[in-house]
Amino acid sequence: GHERIQPGEVRYDAPLNLFFAMALRAGAMVAAACGSRGEAACWNALADSVARLVHRKFWVPVAKAYHTYAGDRAPEHICELTQALALLSGAVPAALRDMLRQRLVEPTSWVETTLSQSLYKYEAVLGGGDAHSRAVVEAVAAEWGAMLRKGATSFWETRLGGEDFDGGGSQCHGWSATPAYLFGAYVLGVRPLEPGFAAFRVEPLDSGQESASGTVPTPHGPIAVAWRRTARGYEGTVTHPAACRCETSANFKVLRIRG
Repeated sequence: GHERIQPGEVRYDAPLNLFFAMALRAGAMVAAACGSRGEAACWNALADSVARLVHRKFWVPVAKAYHTYAGDRAPEHICELTQALALLSGAVPAALRDMLRQRLVEPTSWVETTLSQSLYKYEAVLGGGDAHSRAVVEAVAAEWGAMLRKGATSFWETRLGGEDFDGGGSQCHGWSATPAYLFGAYVLGVRPLEPGFAAFRVEPLDSGQESASGTVPTPHGPIAVAWRRTARGYEGTVTHPAACRCETSANFKVLRIRG
């Protein structure tokens, strides 16, 4: 923030604590993959504790949202990033999740995410399945489509591209490459079930597209998927490395699978 904390004051930051909880969960996944189940359980238990405390400290029922700050002279600040991180970290009680996802896709007075932070927002919303998947895909298409219409051949750092920062904006930034991940994981529908895609699932969300095809790189080699939408669901083909195991959702009919 822009305001200095005075000596003796105490100020708490929701996003930092939520990132900490997410880091603990990531560490637990690594530990479990390495066979250290006791260590994984320890990290997950600590993440659960942090998440519960964040909800207790930062949730404001009248605002139906999490405040960004708490403590001495804490400014009243609500942003999309904090709501997204709360969902992704497991801090949001089940009864509030659908409401919070709905608010993330509708106009509010909350501070918007930057392009790089939008990954958290969209993934938090897509965690609810098909309910808002079309809204997310349309938002991503509009946001990054605007770059394409202005002649972009790479991902801009900010929405203003080279015009930002008094004409010094970067027009090539990896942290803005949100569509490259989201479209493969949720439109094409390829997401890992085990580290390195040793096992993966093909489960396209309802993006509004009639067909899709693409390739997802993995340590074992590329996974290629092509599908079309029918009245019965999705029909398509999957080609994957022999070292990988494929699962598909109930509404995905595999016409041909090669592995």
